Amino acid sequence: MKPSKELKYSTSEAQNVDAPMESCPKGTVPIRRTSKEDLIRAKYLSSPESISNDSDEYWAGIEYSKSGETFPGASARINLWEPHVIDNQSSSAVISLRSGTDNQYTEIRYGWTANRILYGNETGIRYFAYWTADNGQRTGCYNMMCPGFVQVHPRYPLDNRISKTSVYDGVQWKNEINVFLDVEGKKWWLLRHGNIAIGYWPAELFPLFGKTGAERIYWGGHSRDNGDGHGPQMGSGYFPDKNYHHAAWFKHMKYYDDESLTFVDPDEKLMERIIGCQRHYDVWYFGLQVERGHTLQFGGPGGKC
Repeated sequence: MKPSKELKYSTSEAQNVDAPMESCPKGTVPIRRTSKEDLIRAKYLSSPESISNDSDEYWAGIEYSKSGETFPGASARINLWEPHVIDNQSSSAVISLRSGTDNQYTEIRYGWTANRILYGNETGIRYFAYWTADNGQRTGCYNMMCPGFVQVHPRYPLDNRISKTSVYDGVQWKNEINVFLDVEGKKWWLLRHGNIAIGYWPAELFPLFGKTGAERIYWGGHSRDNGDGHGPQMGSGYFPDKNYHHAAWFKHMKYYDDESLTFVDPDEKLMERIIGCQRHYDVWYFGLQVERGHTLQFGGPGGKC
């Protein structure tokens, strides 16, 4: 199964960094086994906070909205790092599509995460996704811990491990992640490596998105402390400094245009900086770059917020 129409935009820079897996037999797909402990940990994460900074969650990124318009998808090339987290902490690089108010919102969130809340003592980073139609009150979950996301790729699970991460002043690893609304097929598709369809969410899960998409897009970092007020590392663990071998970055930040079937550039003037706990995290937005598209750096060492 694949989208009803082929995207006209793809990247030549996507790197396949999924941990090696054997392909499933024809007609089957990989699904990570969910344990009782997984469900207990996931319950703690069932209601992510709004994109603000008045809780145990911290954000450092850029939000895009335009009065009277909605966006049926978003994409970016995302730098891959392994930030240090301890028990009951998480640190992620995310793209978020959201509509509604802080008290009643619909959201699809996706990216990579170092997550000791969701995965216990596991080290390393994984791809992940989260969805809700009612700010996590009754609907939604991470990955495939509830009915919602439909896996279609026989080899790459939604929450697959990422096998290679970037090195400070060394080799940089990246991937491209896209989500877009296939209006004809009535599905929100998740693509990795530029154009590989991992799976989809049925569009009827998201009444606030309707047939036209989300009101806001967020690109950037997100971290969560363990209740003691000390945020973990975000991104590479270093502040932005204009060196793309130091701080984590997003490049070619775009939104989906369903008329042209392409991802297009946002309006630079409408990009809003979102930052919390600025002593320990930061985001620099560089606007439209010739070879990098719309670009930002984010992250920091974390600390008492």
